[in-house]
Amino acid sequence: MEKVLLKIMDHDCWVTQVTQKFKVTLEILGCEGKGCFLRIKGESEKALDFVKNHKDISSFIILSKTKDSVLLLLDDESVHTRSIIQSVGAFFTYPIEVREGNEYWNVITPTKKQLKILEKRLSKIGNPILEKSVSKPPLTLRQKEIIDLALKEGYFETPRRITLDKLAEKLGISASSLGETLRLAMKRMLEDL
Repeated sequence: MEKVLLKIMDHDCWVTQVTQKFKVTLEILGCEGKGCFLRIKGESEKALDFVKNHKDISSFIILSKTKDSVLLLLDDESVHTRSIIQSVGAFFTYPIEVREGNEYWNVITPTKKQLKILEKRLSKIGNPILEKSVSKPPLTLRQKEIIDLALKEGYFETPRRITLDKLAEKLGISASSLGETLRLAMKRMLEDL
């Protein structure tokens, strides 16, 4: 398995264009089909007009807006980096950050051959820079089980819906063991970013 950080500037893509023209960064938080969920950070007013009126955007909904960021849901008619990554059987993780025209993707390919094919295909839309990343092993099954339950029970919400003691009780372990397991799991996930 090959894991890389991909940096690419696709001049035909609106995400590259908007982050080059305006003082904004973009976080693509998720996509399904043509639908994209994203956040624009920075001086967003002119950037919003640009995105809303771009030829590749067929629908555009502002979900929330603050002084510094805008959360959007839109339909993107373009076929760019995401579809090329998927076409070679590779995977990527969200969020995808776009700043100063560059898109940053965390990509995983099952084989080196697929990585080479991906690089070749991406070179048709830009100059891909692939930086290998060494990842730590994923969470242990127990860590994943504990994180999943903590999420389900609302431990990470503000305010918390369950205390550490109550969560530990549900798991049948001490609060100190649970706290240590959560810290180690979160450390492992953060080190792998």
